[in-house]
Amino acid sequence: MASAGSSSEPSKRVAILGQKDALARALCDLVQLKQGRDLEVIVLLPAIPKVCLPGISIEDLCGAFGFPWRRCVQDKQVFAVLESFQPDLIVSILWPRRLQEDVLGLCSDCINFHPSLLPRHRGSMTQFWAIYEGDSESGTTCHRMVHEFDAGRIIHQVAIALAPDETALSLNLKMVGAIQRCFQ
Repeated sequence: MASAGSSSEPSKRVAILGQKDALARALCDLVQLKQGRDLEVIVLLPAIPKVCLPGISIEDLCGAFGFPWRRCVQDKQVFAVLESFQPDLIVSILWPRRLQEDVLGLCSDCINFHPSLLPRHRGSMTQFWAIYEGDSESGTTCHRMVHEFDAGRIIHQVAIALAPDETALSLNLKMVGAIQRCFQ
């Protein structure tokens, strides 16, 4: 990537779709990555705001970091915002819905941070399934997004051990750290 102020390469455009603490931590990492690089970022949030770091909203973080954000209730809104933004990369972090084909077709690369060690526990409620199935470990998978749900090529995984008395809440807290390590 070109350094900020360099005209040899156009800026890279990254769209981040996500929610919760995992998105907040990724935005903190992304603002560090942006320093010295010509990088444009837009953040899309789902319809219902989720609890984030105590006293800090994703919207506040976006404002502090200079990242524009949009709340998208419907898939057609996601498509319209991203079509206008023209991203080079789409990143999904705990996005609560499957991204539609037209969205995936907007750029050459789309990645997802999924809260399980794929191919195990595709889809939602991964913390529940890991505990219910008696898994000894879980974690986060960064993978390419394709038409089939959570089936794209795996790029990186971060594993975490499950305690014998693990709950969905305690696993969710561990998962936030695993997503951050995977994002880095």
